Amino acid sequence: MLEKISGVHAILEALTAEDRKIEQIYFNQGTRKGRLKEIEDKASFLNIPVEFIAPSQLTKLCGHNHHQGVLAMTRPFQYVDVETLLSLSVERTTPPFLLVIDQVQDPRNLGAIIRNAEGAGVDGIIMTKKRTSPLTEAVVQTSAGACEHLKICRVVNLVHNLEHLKTLGIWIIGADPHGSRTMYDIDGNDALAIVIGNENRGLRQLVKKTCDYLVKIPMFGSIKSLNVAASAALILYEIRRQRSFQKDPHRNQQSLFDPGAPQEAEQSFEDRL
Repeated sequence: MLEKISGVHAILEALTAEDRKIEQIYFNQGTRKGRLKEIEDKASFLNIPVEFIAPSQLTKLCGHNHHQGVLAMTRPFQYVDVETLLSLSVERTTPPFLLVIDQVQDPRNLGAIIRNAEGAGVDGIIMTKKRTSPLTEAVVQTSAGACEHLKICRVVNLVHNLEHLKTLGIWIIGADPHGSRTMYDIDGNDALAIVIGNENRGLRQLVKKTCDYLVKIPMFGSIKSLNVAASAALILYEIRRQRSFQKDPHRNQQSLFDPGAPQEAEQSFEDRL
């Protein structure tokens, strides 16, 4: 069964990544310029059939009017299994950097999280099959096509897979507004899997217990929390910021917000193997 991708950015990224087979592209009738012309040229180069139809027909075919004048019919997104994702992650020269998604249900939230994750350079995403949105057209469009550049797997038993990651020396760090540490306490140079929970309920209790520790984002205003996509972005980019600089062996590992807090002895990725 074919799937739909609409929107200029999402389709351009699908054409660039070339991982997903595009069977047909539909355009609004009329002059195409800019990104739409770029899509048409790429489709021609890749021998993908194109068709020009009336705007009302395109809207009817999409089922909405947010298509930006273009729609692609594609083969389904190819998820990978956990072992494939891990093997690709360990091939990199830096410690593994994974994002784990626990039951994020809103397609727009999921798309925004995927876009943030790809921008921060995560190795891949693990997400629950149950109660997590699949990669729908809305997810792909909101991600601006970022999902086309990431390896993503869906799992039935998230806790079992987190325990497996631990055996490989990967630290499991959950995002929770009541966490005992802040995101600044994360050592970004460790092998990491960051776990993000549901928009309303957060992480499930058993998932929390499986994490090595929980981190919160310090809040200085009147509101008590950020939305799930913003939270994911801040934590992932804090890790990327740390990885972008040479690790200072004399760096104080204590929390920036609790300088007197006792610290546990650090274990390197290699120590945990």
